[in-house]
Amino acid sequence: MFKGSTLKWAASIAAIAVIAGVALSAAPASAAKGGVHGSGQTSSGALVVVSPNPVPAHSWYTWTGSGFLPSKIVYVSGCGGAFNLWAGSAGSFYTGNTAGSGGTCTYYFSQYNGRKKVLMFTLSMTVQ
Repeated sequence: MFKGSTLKWAASIAAIAVIAGVALSAAPASAAKGGVHGSGQTSSGALVVVSPNPVPAHSWYTWTGSGFLPSKIVYVSGCGGAFNLWAGSAGSFYTGNTAGSGGTCTYYFSQYNGRKKVLMFTLSMTVQ
């Protein structure tokens, strides 16, 4: 009897591992549908504009975002860092920073829609 219980337990663990593996392998494919590299067209309707574009090295630039889920956090990651922004009641934000040295950097803007994290926009920013 102990042997049969162990077998059922092992089969249950294996099934859970397979389900988790399928879920994890599907995540990047669904995330990629959120935005297209800075073109301004996304399935989510979100848009982030960088100004000036291209950004001169070591100068001030701004991001203006719109079309995000209103009154929710926007999770930003890319170029070796991550931080959060707040999309106001109209689903927009405005922020700025000082650029570093030259290069191209890609940022990913995500939000939670219910319990699911959704890629809302992808921005490739060039610093010259």
